[in-house]
Amino acid sequence: MLDNGFPMSTESNILKELIKPPKLLRSITDAVTGRHSGVTSTLPANQLTNIRWRRSGVKYTNNEAFFDITEKINAIIDRSGTVLLADVEGSIDCLIHLSGLPDLTLSFLNAHLLENPSLHPCVRYARWDKQRILSFVPPDGHFRLFSYYIPNLSPLALPISLRHSVVLKETGSRLEISVTPKSTSGKALEQVKASLILPVEVSNVSVTPSQGKATFDPASKTLVWDVGRIEPRCSPTLKGPIILTAGCGQVSSVPVVSLDFQLPQTTVSGLRVARLELHRETYKPFKGVKYVTRAGSFEARL
Repeated sequence: MLDNGFPMSTESNILKELIKPPKLLRSITDAVTGRHSGVTSTLPANQLTNIRWRRSGVKYTNNEAFFDITEKINAIIDRSGTVLLADVEGSIDCLIHLSGLPDLTLSFLNAHLLENPSLHPCVRYARWDKQRILSFVPPDGHFRLFSYYIPNLSPLALPISLRHSVVLKETGSRLEISVTPKSTSGKALEQVKASLILPVEVSNVSVTPSQGKATFDPASKTLVWDVGRIEPRCSPTLKGPIILTAGCGQVSSVPVVSLDFQLPQTTVSGLRVARLELHRETYKPFKGVKYVTRAGSFEARL
């Protein structure tokens, strides 16, 4: 990277070698001598090589490589339950503690799903383009290996369904909502929360949840239902009367609910790691892969 003609480094591993962490003794010494010893005067060895993202001389007693594959679902569902939009934003975050100069290859099942990903500079693009295999010399520590986007997700793949019945009129206004896990392969949904934005004409809500707890904020007209964990084949419900402002015969807007949830050890797209191989080094590292699906912008119109 060039800034006004001067080369700049933005790699975190190189910056950590150039700029030393603050210490009390160093601060006292700098104050007495008038010098700034927190920044080294020489470039790290790897800065001038083709693997500038990895610091030199890395050694660990326990060698390990962990990969977190996270997918976020964005969806818009209309009043009749039709899915208007559904897509996935995914990423692979890594924690690499490997000695020496390891060379890794990572292959996937259903790699054809990954079109036009955003790759870390350490990935050899030519091999990815031809074989759909990630070949790279990893940075040390935390980093994002790549991110991807999958459009037009099938409505059948959505891991949660919402049923609702909302009546908003001058008298007899009521609300009833239920959420149910689906397409979760027998796994429970975790950290489920529904946030309903109600019309400004609503003055109060008196609802009772069958699971979790519900709170209503009359200032923002927001009803939050913290459901928690939902086991398969369970359908927690939230129902009760709604009180409108006196003299109000109709509302100015329709309620909108935003869903938040987490599905562990699952990717909604079906992406899975097939194999991780280590080259150039002789030790056998500890390897682990974790999958999780979360709600991104997941909205339903009531």
